Amino acid sequence: MSLRVTSFLRGVKTPRRAASEEARTGGVASLGCNAHPDEPATGRVPIAPRRQAPSVHRLSLHPIPHPMLRRTLLPALAFAASALPAGAQRVVTAALRVPLVASRPAAPVVFTLSSPGLKDGATMSMDAVFNGFGCTGKNISPALSWSGAPEGTKSFAITVYDPDAPTGSGWWHWTVVNIPATVTSLAAGAGSTKPALPKGAVEGRTDFGKPGYGGPCPPKGDKPHHYIFTVWALKTDKIDVNGEASGAMVGYNLNGNMLAKASFTALFGR
Repeated sequence: MSLRVTSFLRGVKTPRRAASEEARTGGVASLGCNAHPDEPATGRVPIAPRRQAPSVHRLSLHPIPHPMLRRTLLPALAFAASALPAGAQRVVTAALRVPLVASRPAAPVVFTLSSPGLKDGATMSMDAVFNGFGCTGKNISPALSWSGAPEGTKSFAITVYDPDAPTGSGWWHWTVVNIPATVTSLAAGAGSTKPALPKGAVEGRTDFGKPGYGGPCPPKGDKPHHYIFTVWALKTDKIDVNGEASGAMVGYNLNGNMLAKASFTALFGR
């Protein structure tokens, strides 16, 4: 939205009016109070040839974000524009163009994690379910991708955790650390096949008793469990753990080196 203020100097004849008077008076016209500086105020002087339409003087301002500033500055600017000097035969037009919408800072970048085949709150397919413990899934880790990591990120980690497991401490289904900072995705099956992880990445021991991805397999009759997939942005390029590190050990190191994390939750019950 913009405010346009146009003001005219009192007593000034526009070129069109002056030309009309020139035709009536034979080439001269009375200028009244705005006479030529070399003639008396009541004198008559030759009228200059008709000129192009007067130019528009515009004062362009940056957005004024605060309402109080808008209320105080706009009247002052309008008054100043009405008093702009000009020649005796010139119309002064002052156009104030003041955006009333405050400029807004750019939206912050958000660290996010997603899976092309698994949406937040959706039920996991049998492809991702564990094969064992009475479950008959394919145990293929879902494809994952992430974006918006904070500045200073030197590596990433991935964890999958079930807080509903009847153990008193939940269940770690997958831990991966030392993923290079240049990597922003893992293909489906990255935790189930070898070698599918990026060079240098290390998988910790899950609560199934071995490294690698272990899919959901909750007890029969339980309400659907929640499986929290999390990507961690870390301030170190290496976490000093190996394939025997428990989920608790990995989690301790991740929390001590975390810059940011992003998660989504999937469900599964039987």
